[in-house]
Amino acid sequence: MRELSTASDVRAMSRLNDRFLLYQPNDGLAGELYLIPTAAALARVLGRRLVIPKVAVHETHVYKQSFDRYFEVPRTFDWISTERFLQEVQSEVGTLFQVVPMYKPEYADVALRHRLPVWLANIEHCAYFSTLGIRVKRTVPLRINEPLALRRTEQVFGSQDAVIAISYLNGLVEETRPPSSDDGSWESPDLPRTPTRDFLERAYGALGREPDVALHIRRGTLEWYVRDVLGFELPTVSAFLQSLPSSAEVVYLASDSDELYAELRARDRRVTRVWDDDPVTRSVIDICACSLAHRFIGTEASGFSYYERAVSESGGRMKDSTILL
Repeated sequence: MRELSTASDVRAMSRLNDRFLLYQPNDGLAGELYLIPTAAALARVLGRRLVIPKVAVHETHVYKQSFDRYFEVPRTFDWISTERFLQEVQSEVGTLFQVVPMYKPEYADVALRHRLPVWLANIEHCAYFSTLGIRVKRTVPLRINEPLALRRTEQVFGSQDAVIAISYLNGLVEETRPPSSDDGSWESPDLPRTPTRDFLERAYGALGREPDVALHIRRGTLEWYVRDVLGFELPTVSAFLQSLPSSAEVVYLASDSDELYAELRARDRRVTRVWDDDPVTRSVIDICACSLAHRFIGTEASGFSYYERAVSESGGRMKDSTILL
């Protein structure tokens, strides 16, 4: 199973299975990487080819290239990039299922939801599709009060339209395991684990070696989210520095905060980073550097940190080399 490679390939396959599933990206880069297995499982149940979305600059409606430009997409399901879909198939969605995620506490609480304006605009206005020039013929609002069992999604999102879209996937499905009625042909969707070679080479080339330790210290919206929604406080910078082994020579910091980098660098000269003006490129390089590191210290409740832990464990890194504070 693979991306369709030529225009004639797309047309030939479309004649056999002219059914596609699009979905709206609605989170940071690592969170969206986590959603690809969910999207692939939905596409499998619905009998559709998945259209891999473009990457949004975090907390904006600015969309860069498709995920496959930055990461190797697993070959356990059929997919096509957004760019190729728009160029070679069509730019129209028959039915957009507009998910209203009442199961998310930050949406169910009216005061909380308005603290995330871009996220809220995506849910209520589905900005991704209009921004990309995708015309939606029909919108079906769906109030979802609890995550769906995968076997139920065919009933909820069933449609005769050739192209459908789902506006919100985060937490929508309970699991991505095969339905009990599966005939044995199911291939479990994989988490994208490998950045493309040019990003890996750039990260390694800039650092000159594998970092001894990588830190991911998340602030911004996560700070009030964990306090007001999850009920705890994020660890201090001192807690991260105290977790560093004295033997470490190169400590990589993954963070979008210049102030945080300056503070850590002033307190510990081992701390370094790789900078890029493009925020998505910077995030991918951060993921590369964290994956290369011998030890990872991340932030509890951060999608980035949980992604790194999942990747490190699947790659055989000892579990005690990954810590979430």
